[in-house]
Amino acid sequence: MNYLMGIFRFFAILLMIPVILVVTGLRLPRLSEDAYRAEVALWCRRLLAAMGVAVSHSGRPVRHAAPGEEGILLLSNHVSFIDIFAIDTLLCSRFVAKAEIGNWPVFGSIAKSVRTIFIDRANRRSIIAIAEKMESVLKGGENVIFFPEGTTGPGDRLLPLHANLIEAAVATGATVQPVVLKYTSRGERTTRLAYTDISIFRCLWNVVTTPRAAIEVEVLSPIESRGRNRHEICREVSAMMAGALGVEDPLAGTAAPRRLGCQPGIPAGVSSGPVRTKEGSAR
Repeated sequence: MNYLMGIFRFFAILLMIPVILVVTGLRLPRLSEDAYRAEVALWCRRLLAAMGVAVSHSGRPVRHAAPGEEGILLLSNHVSFIDIFAIDTLLCSRFVAKAEIGNWPVFGSIAKSVRTIFIDRANRRSIIAIAEKMESVLKGGENVIFFPEGTTGPGDRLLPLHANLIEAAVATGATVQPVVLKYTSRGERTTRLAYTDISIFRCLWNVVTTPRAAIEVEVLSPIESRGRNRHEICREVSAMMAGALGVEDPLAGTAAPRRLGCQPGIPAGVSSGPVRTKEGSAR
């Protein structure tokens, strides 16, 4: 039954792709900022629904910046390529992703159209440029999402967080907003939808064949960045995320930046695709 439903959903997504390309390429650039945000949230929800994934929000309320305010820097655990769709249903934001995503078929075009900030992981100097770009975006009142784990994990643990790009919030005084993503199937936590050690097409197939798949986006307490440094914020975010997920904090007891994986020049905190794990995708 799941196999047949997966085929149906897969073809439904294929039929949606031309429409999404038209919307992102022709319609979105013509919209006002408020209308743009509403349209992006709507299509993210529609795309997740076509995949058979329900999305819900819990925790603290969030809002877009008022005129003259800085945007919000959202930090999230990273499980799958559909994470960004789930977060955008909550609060439309620009996200930081590896440059290779821009060359992906279909998804690359969509990513460019929704103002993705691309980073070249092979070029350490690009970290500075990306941080400056994030600062500019936050000062302009737009939100930015990045994944401080630096890669995808299976979803049943938290990987060590990296602090480099948190500097954008410190420099602008923007609020740091941690969120956590919880993936479930039939109401139980699952690692089946994780983008780890598999191709993106295999991950998509796992998504569309997972029964009663759902993502809960839980909004944690915001962190004011003024008067703080990125390493302190990194440790606090890690403790908050681990607590919300009910897993071990990978930075517990650490203090030195080098042990945090926060040393300058390391290209961390971007959506980087699959990571090798002992359990693989834990099917």
